[in-house]
Amino acid sequence: MLFPVEHANRRKFHSYPTSEFGECIIPFEVKYQYETVTQGDVMGLRLFIEDKSLDRGYVITQRSNDFGPMEAHSARPRKKSDPLNGRIMKISAPLACYWLSQS
Repeated sequence: MLFPVEHANRRKFHSYPTSEFGECIIPFEVKYQYETVTQGDVMGLRLFIEDKSLDRGYVITQRSNDFGPMEAHSARPRKKSDPLNGRIMKISAPLACYWLSQS
């Protein structure tokens, strides 16, 4: 399922893929790049987690050693120093493919 998310600049909308398990929505964003993914790379995911009051989200990455929690703060203007209420977990693409195939 795809949900539209309005970006902070209020001009562009992006859709973020999600998985649903019962009534739980789990958003994920694919960042297939070799560089380390930072919280600045996942602003839309952070906004989505805040807008929907979710407790988690996932970033799928290219690097096999990318696995673990990602420190993230609010993506809202004037609240960027506030910690994000939900957690973001980085997962490598091969592991994510296996995980999603087993769901």
